[in-house]
Amino acid sequence: MNLILRSSSTLIITALTLFSCSKEKSSEPSSISASNFQVSIDENPVDGETLGTLNANTNQGTLSFNLVEESIEGALKINQSTGELTVLNSSLFDYEVVNAITGIYQVTAGDLSESAIITININDDPTDAFVGDIVLDSQEAIDTFGANNYNTITGSLTIGSPYNIKNTSVIDLTPLSSLTSIGRNVKMSHNAALLHLDGLDNIVSIGGDLWMVINYELQDMSHLSSLSSIGGDFYFSGQFALTDLNGLQNLKTINGSLRIEQNYDLTDLSALDGLENIGGFIYIWGNQSLQNLNGFNTIVSLADGIKIEGNEALEVISGFENLNTTRNLIFQENINLEVINGFGVLSSVNDILTFAKNNSLQNFNQLTSINSVGRIYIRDNENLTSLEGLSGITSAVTNVYIEDNNALNSLFGFNNISMIEETIEIKNNAMLQNLEGLNGLINVGESAYIYVNNNQTLTDFCALENLMMNIEVDNYYASDNAYNPTRQDIIDGNCSL
Repeated sequence: MNLILRSSSTLIITALTLFSCSKEKSSEPSSISASNFQVSIDENPVDGETLGTLNANTNQGTLSFNLVEESIEGALKINQSTGELTVLNSSLFDYEVVNAITGIYQVTAGDLSESAIITININDDPTDAFVGDIVLDSQEAIDTFGANNYNTITGSLTIGSPYNIKNTSVIDLTPLSSLTSIGRNVKMSHNAALLHLDGLDNIVSIGGDLWMVINYELQDMSHLSSLSSIGGDFYFSGQFALTDLNGLQNLKTINGSLRIEQNYDLTDLSALDGLENIGGFIYIWGNQSLQNLNGFNTIVSLADGIKIEGNEALEVISGFENLNTTRNLIFQENINLEVINGFGVLSSVNDILTFAKNNSLQNFNQLTSINSVGRIYIRDNENLTSLEGLSGITSAVTNVYIEDNNALNSLFGFNNISMIEETIEIKNNAMLQNLEGLNGLINVGESAYIYVNNNQTLTDFCALENLMMNIEVDNYYASDNAYNPTRQDIIDGNCSL
């Protein structure tokens, strides 16, 4: 009987214990957790390579993993059931392009969810880099070098003749397709048979200069479409068959200067409209077929300036629409230039503004936004009749030279300039009859010079009356004009015939 009672008691206690445990477990709150994942790997893994397993826990149901965000789309893959993280696209793990890939994953269990961060740090693989400079002056040299599949050259790359003395046999650059960056300079010179740049498609950056010189038959630039930055100068000359620069639309930065010279069939520069920063100057010279200069509309300032010179067919300039300030602005020897429509918001030319030997230019009326200039040179423009485009200039000017403009009949355009600091020189302007436009001039520098010489029809100096009466001008010279009054003549009212 006692045995039966003891057994019954044991069963009751066990049941109570189980009930108590069950009750305690059912009262535990549902939870889920996910840990951040971080790993470092060498660049250029293989597709499907395992990076690790994501760490997550829950006390409710089964975990499900999902990738919800990537810094580079398509780089990673997560096994939904196990949380295993693998490489989806190995080509995106390139140290020369990106040194880390990040993402966010979400883990769910029933109605619970949690998110955490994935960080994949990418290590540089030194075996992918060629250390030093390399000269590839034959097709055989390109084929041999390309077989190494380097993605970086730490020094400079020369394709063609290093000394500009002979044409090479280079016709195919596709063996160089693994290259993504060049540490220093790239020079492509004297490749007379090279038609296309296939093989340079993946180059993103050049640390130094890019020189492309005398590649006579080059047909297009489309295979430089990945290039976004040039650390030094971009010098582009002697591509005689090239008509445009299409392919350079993604070029954003040139830390040095841009020189486009003597490309005889080049007609269009609009592909450079995406350029945002140029650290030096822009020089566009001797491109005989360039009729319309547009583009460069994203550039806001230029440290050194712009020189557009000797482009015989150039008729219209309509670019640089957002340029606000530059050091120099020079238009010279563009014999067919008729219209300057660009530079719509340009306010400051800090040093030199020049119009010289532009034989078809009659005016530059669209430049009225300029209010500040250092020195002005207007020389030998055969058909220039008006300076009114300079009427926005209100600050002091250092020097003004108006020379050999045979059709110029007025100086209106200088009417808002009240001070010239050093020199005014007006000479050899055959049609200039008066100096109207200088009426607002009331001051010059202490040692300033005023030269008015050999203007054959000039008879009226009355525009200088305000200046001569306001200050003592010691260095005033008038000679070989139709009338040559002295300073005292002008003060006394004898300023014209």
